[in-house]
Amino acid sequence: MLPERHLSWQAVAAQLHRQAVRLAIALGPRNRGVLLYLKHVCSRYECEPLNRGDCLEFRKDSRSILLPEKHFAHASTIARYFDVFFDAVQCDVSEGRSIVDYSKPRLHTCKSLGLQFELAGFSERSDVVEGYLRGVHTGSR
Repeated sequence: MLPERHLSWQAVAAQLHRQAVRLAIALGPRNRGVLLYLKHVCSRYECEPLNRGDCLEFRKDSRSILLPEKHFAHASTIARYFDVFFDAVQCDVSEGRSIVDYSKPRLHTCKSLGLQFELAGFSERSDVVEGYLRGVHTGSR
């Protein structure tokens, strides 16, 4: 006979969450249920995700961050740290909306340094970029 296993409700909830994440990843961000879940998660941070077809848009007030669909698993991180990712680089303005586009590799200008970088994903915080450059300038690793 197998020993009885007692799991706490936290352990059960964590296991259910892992299974739900696996299912959401398998279904993808175009699935209505997945998009509804993303909206729920992002609403905690007053951020709204929209699927634009070619990418995901995360809206907060009159600002937007664009991400490729394949990065939809980062939705809660983008929503929670929206200001960090938005303020790291200079934005474009379109139809009265300030937009930072991380949906495809492109040239971005780091606000704090005025330097341009080609980014294939979302940006690091400005202080982290400055730290990288100090290390390059001094020759340290």
